[in-house]
Amino acid sequence: MFVLGVGRLWGSVLDSDRCWLRNLVAILPSDVDECVSGIDDCDGNADCINTESSFTCQCSSGYEGDGWNCAGKA
Repeated sequence: MFVLGVGRLWGSVLDSDRCWLRNLVAILPSDVDECVSGIDDCDGNADCINTESSFTCQCSSGYEGDGWNCAGKA
């Protein structure tokens, strides 16, 4: 998902060489899904849960721990 920020209408952006930078359109990713991209460091027995600007890990059913270290329930 991308967020599009526009200072003025597109046609106005090209009106003047002096103000083009002020009206530049910035396209920035609104969030990186660490879970989908594979950059999370969750335990192999945990689920990665994407959050705004971060992620958290939760042990899968049948396992206990903090999500980064999960062990089978006794």
